[in-house]
Amino acid sequence: MKISYMHEFIALAENLNYSHTAEELFISQPALSRHITAIETDIGIQLLKRTKHSVELTPMGMIVVSEFKKIIEQYENLLTKATLLSSGFTGKLKVGMLYYASDEYITPIMRFFKEKYPNIELLISSYQPMQLIQDLLNDKIDVGLTLHEYFPHADRLIFHDIRSEKLAVIVSDKHPFSSKESVDVADLDEQLFIFLGDQEWHRFCVERLLTNHGIGLKYFTFTDQIDTVSFTIKETNGIFVVPHHLKSMSISNTAFLEINDSEFFIDMALAYKVTNNNAAIPLFINNVNKIF
Repeated sequence: MKISYMHEFIALAENLNYSHTAEELFISQPALSRHITAIETDIGIQLLKRTKHSVELTPMGMIVVSEFKKIIEQYENLLTKATLLSSGFTGKLKVGMLYYASDEYITPIMRFFKEKYPNIELLISSYQPMQLIQDLLNDKIDVGLTLHEYFPHADRLIFHDIRSEKLAVIVSDKHPFSSKESVDVADLDEQLFIFLGDQEWHRFCVERLLTNHGIGLKYFTFTDQIDTVSFTIKETNGIFVVPHHLKSMSISNTAFLEINDSEFFIDMALAYKVTNNNAAIPLFINNVNKIF
C-alpha cells in the first residue's frame, strides 16, 4: 500500500467530503475514490459509509486512521534517519536552558533526541532569561528554552511555544500565606512583590497579568539576581512570582504556593535566531513537539 494513499485516507477522514479532500490534495475525485477503494480491498473490510450526501467512518475506519498516522510517523522518521546517515550528518547543537528547568524540560528532551539522533552532539548551558536571549542574538547558542515574553530585539528571534506553565509564589515562612497550599489572584492585592533587577521581563509579565485581573501593582522591590532571592524574601517578607518549574529551586525557610487561576500562566518556548541555519534546529523542535 502506498504511503500517499494513507495520507489521502487521513485527509478524507478529517474532511468527510470527497470533493473537498480531492481539491485539498490536488487530485481528481475519481482518483481519490479509486485509492480509497484500493485501501479497503487491501485491508478487506469497509472503512467508510457512503451515501449521496455524506461520508462517515466505520469503527474499523477509525482504527485505520489512528494506525495510518503511526505508520506515516515511523516512515518519516526512517527517511530522516536515512538522510542523516547517508549524508554523514553528525552536527552540533548548542542549547541554552533556564536555571532549574533541567528535570522538567531538558532531561526528557535530551534523552529522546539523543536516542533518535545519536550523531548530533548536544551542548547544554544554563542561563537567566536575559542572558540566554543575548547569547542567541550573538550566535553563542543555537536554540534556547526560555519564556515567551518581551525581550529587547526579540523581533530577530523566532519563538516556538511548547507549553503554558502556571505561575506560583514563593514566600517566607513568616509570611501570612506560608500556612496555605495555594492562593487566589485576589489575595495578591496589596502585597509587596519582589522582582529580578536585571530581568525586565519579570516585572512586565507579573504586572500585565495582575492588570488583566483588575489588580494594580502598588508595592514592589528588586533583588539583584536569582541567587539573592532567598535573602530578599526573608528581609522584606515580600512575595516572589515564579514559573512552576522553579519549585525544584530549594530555598530554606520558605513556602511554595500554587496560584488558583488557570489564566495566570506564562508560555514556555524554544527560541532561535531567524538567520541561524543549523540543520539540527528543526529536528530538535519537531522532537520537542512530540514530548510536550
